[in-house]
This record gives sequence, C-alpha cells and structure tokens, in this order.
Amino acid sequence: MYEVEIGETERFRLDCGLYGLEAERYEQALRILRSDPVIGKQRADSPALWDWSFRSLRITYALSDQIDRIVLLRVVPLEAPVARLIQAALKAIRTINDVKRLFGL
Repeated sequence: MYEVEIGETERFRLDCGLYGLEAERYEQALRILRSDPVIGKQRADSPALWDWSFRSLRITYALSDQIDRIVLLRVVPLEAPVARLIQAALKAIRTINDVKRLFGL
C-alpha cells in the first residue's frame, strides 16, 4: 500500500477552528482520506479539486495525478447558517423600505 501525504492551507486550519473540525473528528477525516483519497466528488469546473461531505461539513481538497498527495483547502458547512438567512431577509426589507421612501410611500 502507498502512503498518502496530506498538507493543509492556512485557510483550512482557520475553517477547522471556526466550524469545529478538531481533535477526534479531524483525525477521523484524515484517516478516511488516507485510506480512500477519491472519496469525494470531482468538481466539474476544476478537475483537480474535489468536494467531500463529512458529517455536516464539506471539505474541499486538491488531489495529485498520482493520488499520493492531498492538499486540504477549505471546510464549510453543508447548509448555510441561519444567521446568514436572517441577514439576507433584513437586507431585503431595508431595500424595500428605501425604495418606498424614494417614492414617498
């Protein structure tokens, strides 16, 4: 069996802390990637990039042609946080109110 080298970007490390991919969850993700580097789905827009759904997170990584090197790029939640939806709704309401004021309604 071949050894898979795994590297990380600074962005990936920050995302891990932000979204809680630490300690046991992090080690489990690395073990799974080392055993099966093509576990994710290849991106249509960039064949070198892969997305993998791990628990409630999406991990984006780059995979070498020989499948012996992985660079972990990003971690994001699978679903948008509720706060972002609320912020979008409030922004839409402010825009509507601005348009009403513009026309004197």
